[in-house]
Amino acid sequence: MKIRTCLFWAHLLIGSVFGCFLFVIAATGAMLAYQREVLTWADRSVAVKPPGDGAQRLPVEELVRRARDAAGTPPPTITIYSNPAAPVLFQMERFSVLYLDPYTGAVLGRGAAGTRSFFGKVEGVHRWFGACGFLRKPARQFKFALNLCFLFLLLSGTVLWLPRSWTRKHLRVIVWFRRSRTPHARHWNWHHAVGLWCALPLLVMSLTGLVLSYDWANDLVYRLAGSKVPPADHVFDPLGADRLMNAGFAWNALMDRAQHQVPGWHSITAAVPDAVAAPVSFTIDTGEGGRPNQQSTLVLDATSGRVLKWQPFQEKSRGEQLREWARWTHTGESLGLIGQTLAFIATCGTMILVWTGLSLAIHRLQVNVAKTQRLPRRVNARGESLLEPRPEQIRSTSNI
Repeated sequence: MKIRTCLFWAHLLIGSVFGCFLFVIAATGAMLAYQREVLTWADRSVAVKPPGDGAQRLPVEELVRRARDAAGTPPPTITIYSNPAAPVLFQMERFSVLYLDPYTGAVLGRGAAGTRSFFGKVEGVHRWFGACGFLRKPARQFKFALNLCFLFLLLSGTVLWLPRSWTRKHLRVIVWFRRSRTPHARHWNWHHAVGLWCALPLLVMSLTGLVLSYDWANDLVYRLAGSKVPPADHVFDPLGADRLMNAGFAWNALMDRAQHQVPGWHSITAAVPDAVAAPVSFTIDTGEGGRPNQQSTLVLDATSGRVLKWQPFQEKSRGEQLREWARWTHTGESLGLIGQTLAFIATCGTMILVWTGLSLAIHRLQVNVAKTQRLPRRVNARGESLLEPRPEQIRSTSNI
C-alpha cells in the first residue's frame, strides 16, 4: 500500500474511534476560552467604597485571620490589587474564592459562586471527562493519549490535504467554502477548508497541551533550551498553614516589601507557606494576568524579610520562559483577547472537523455496504456465501 493510502486509513480509523471524545474536549475548550473575562464580569458587583482620602487598609494579618474564620480553613493564596476599589481575594480552592473589604475586613462573599462552579465542572470534563476518585488518574491518561491522537490527525490531515495537482481548479475546492448540492460534497469541502485555516493554531494548542500532559515533553522543553529541569512544585499543606496562622505570621511587613519591589504593579499574589521558617513566594503582575512576560517572582525570608530570590521574567532561564509561554499559549491568554479568540475559533473548527469527518466516514461505509448488497451471491460446497461480480462489471473491467 502507498504511504498516502496508509495515512488515509489510519486517519479515518483514529478519527472515527476517538472523534466523539475529541468533540467533547473541543466543546469544553471553547467554553473555557473567555473564562477569565466572564468571571471578572460576573464578580463586578463585588466592589469596595474607600472611606476617603488617606484611608488605610487593615493589616494583612488581620485580613488573613478573618478569612480563615469565615472559611474555616487557611487560604492557600492571597491576592491584593493596586486599585483602591478592589477587594482582597483569597483563593480557597481552584474555583472557590472569598472576598474581603481591605478597609473594614467585612466579608463580601464568594462572588459568582454558580458561575465558578459551572467553569469548574466544564474544566473537569475538559481535563478528565468529569471522572472522580480513583477514576480521575486513568481518565487523565486517556485524555493525554487523545492529545497524541489529535496531533497525529493534524499531521496526517495536512499530508492528505496536499492536492495531487496544484492548479486553481483543485485548490478552489479545498481552500475556501463553496456552495454544494449534496451534504456529502459540502462536508468534504468544509473538512478540507476548516482543516487548512485552523491547522496552525490547532497544532500550537496540541503541542503545548503535550507539554502540559507528559513529564517527558515538559523536560524536553528544558533540555532543548539548554536549561536545568526544576524540581516538582511544593504541595500546599493546610494543616501546616493552620499552625502557621496560629503562630502569628508577619504578613504586613512582607507584603509591604513586595509592593515596593515593582513600581506600577497591578496585583500581588502570595502563597501561604505551611511552616513558620519557610520562605514566602510572591507573584507580582504588572498586567491583567495571563501574560508571563509581565509577571515576576519574589521570595522573602519569613523571619527577616530578606530577599532570597528576585526573578523577573526576563532573568528566568530559557527553559522556564518557554514552559510558561506554553502554559498560557495553550489557552491563548498569552496573546490577550486576540489569542483567546483564535483559540475559540480553533476549538470550534475542531468540532466542525469531527462532525464532517464522521459524516464522511459514515457515507463511505454506506456506499461500501450498498455496493456489497448489489452483488449477486452464490454458495460454495461448504455452504459459505460468496460474492460474485455481475457480467457487465466483468466486461467493463476487461475493456479497461
